[in-house]
Amino acid sequence: MEPFKGIQIDNRIRPKMIKKLSILLFTLFLHMEANAYDAEINGVFYNFDQTAQTAKVTYKSSKSSSNSLAYSGEITIPSAVTFNGVTYSVTSIDNEAFKACTSLNSIVIPNSVTSIGEYNQEIKGKTNVEIIPVSA
Repeated sequence: MEPFKGIQIDNRIRPKMIKKLSILLFTLFLHMEANAYDAEINGVFYNFDQTAQTAKVTYKSSKSSSNSLAYSGEITIPSAVTFNGVTYSVTSIDNEAFKACTSLNSIVIPNSVTSIGEYNQEIKGKTNVEIIPVSA
């Protein structure tokens, strides 16, 4: 069985249609934002390791260097988060999670966080960053 049997498209029109369709698809993909996170919970972005049941604090998108997408103000990271009925222990902060956070006033990091990734100078260099234990 031949698809579109009986429908004829002029061979001169076909390349124009393909070009227009390609441009349309490219434009649509250009506007799509690739998420770098699995979930946002209370304003904090996480990636989950389902096997180890751990969570890593991360950034919103691949465009995290934009201040409009950066964390700001006061951030509290809990020692555990629940997503889709599974509780994950928050154990790390991803590379560059706070890279562009020039408006970050304070961050509460629980004892469960044992690893802070590279390029988080905004955390490591601030004197007003609080690191206190948070109960689960």
